Amino acid sequence: MTRKLEKLPIVGEKLGALKNFIKEEIEGGFDYLSNPETLTNLKKYMGTGVVDVGDGVYKSVDDLTAELGGNVMQQGLRYSDDATTNAIIKNYLQNQRRGSALTKGGYVEETPFGRMKVARGTVPLQEMGSEIDFSTRFQTQPEPFDYQKAIDEGAKFMSIKGDRASGTGSILTVNDIPLVNPVAREGGYEYATEVGNLLDNRMYASDPSILERQRRKAEILSGQVKDPKTGEILEEGVPVYGTYFNAAGDNVNFNTMVADTTLNMIPNMKITKKSAKQFDEKLRETIPDWPGLGNMEASDLEKARKYLFAPNRGEARKAFSEEMAKPRSMKLGFPDQASVRAAISNADMLGMGSGDATGRMIAQIDYNAPIDPISNHMTYPSGLKRVEGTPIYRMADEKGNFRDVPTGMFFDKFYKDRIIDDVVPPEATTIRSMELRQADQIATEELNNIIQEYLYKTDNTRRGYPYNR
Repeated sequence: MTRKLEKLPIVGEKLGALKNFIKEEIEGGFDYLSNPETLTNLKKYMGTGVVDVGDGVYKSVDDLTAELGGNVMQQGLRYSDDATTNAIIKNYLQNQRRGSALTKGGYVEETPFGRMKVARGTVPLQEMGSEIDFSTRFQTQPEPFDYQKAIDEGAKFMSIKGDRASGTGSILTVNDIPLVNPVAREGGYEYATEVGNLLDNRMYASDPSILERQRRKAEILSGQVKDPKTGEILEEGVPVYGTYFNAAGDNVNFNTMVADTTLNMIPNMKITKKSAKQFDEKLRETIPDWPGLGNMEASDLEKARKYLFAPNRGEARKAFSEEMAKPRSMKLGFPDQASVRAAISNADMLGMGSGDATGRMIAQIDYNAPIDPISNHMTYPSGLKRVEGTPIYRMADEKGNFRDVPTGMFFDKFYKDRIIDDVVPPEATTIRSMELRQADQIATEELNNIIQEYLYKTDNTRRGYPYNR
């Protein structure tokens, strides 16, 4: 085996090895990779990627394919057993005011908590589901975060809000309605572990002005000192770890995937031209230059897609989805937006409140690197860089199992600083404040002990009380 291929097994620890390998092949005209036997060996050593199947468990694409007998997985309560469905619905209902809601509308109905409004579309929560071809886009597995190492480094954390979008696979169907063209899922906390982003050191995507503010804040937090005239670094700063926390369930509206999935469902639904006209008229009250769905021919839908996918059209995409989620549009037979949003999202986040899944992505921000003008993301144009050669982490307990931590615990200082005269503000306002500006937190032994104690007490794999009830 050649010396080049021998580098590959250490990619998990030294990403530069793979990057150099690819660079050498490009410069050499791909003479090495043109050998079929080499490609087989490359696949053997690199593997075929992993899929986050939920609750911090990752499976290789090969193993999942063998387990399912193919490359399509089903997600959503439509395909879940009764016990799982009931537990998730209870969480969803309890957390509706904390961000679990997939839509602003809803129906008053009987629930385990009595008669109440359930934030859903025309499709009941237990009937929502989608089919995903997981072979089209998969991940590399993150490393368990070593909090003690961060303490030893004197490191700091900075919050980064992300939507709940999955970065795995392509959507094939929503509620058994096939899409004309599969829609690739990209973003959320899995953005950083997508192979292309991993190799190019991109950890987060957004508008360049937003990313530059984040980069600048990370630099200030680090304590780095530069010569004001030359820009020379006079004193190195401490590591600053960008830490993902999840936004509300309907926050995916901004991205292109919601609009794209919706437009790809429309041709396979019984929607009249009259209904399309009514929808267009209402949407134009918000977006005067909306091109319209027209007669819903392929050319009409392509015009709508081009309009919604154009730069700086995030607010238009939100308006499109929110108008479609209103009762007047649902009565016209348009795709159920709560179901679409759930299909795009990581399935195990259904029912969570905002901030409940903090730490699913942790990466060391390269506050000395310029914002990457390439994002590898349809919605956002630019990428925030992580320090080259450093891993993508995920929060874990002392056994190395991936676990979620509440935002209020991970960013304890931010929450405490908002308490004035012993008055604790509503959690929703604190989360909103974190969305508008980055929270920061010093890595300390005290906080690590609190987090690990929480993870120990909530570890449902342990035997005994309270898990033996």
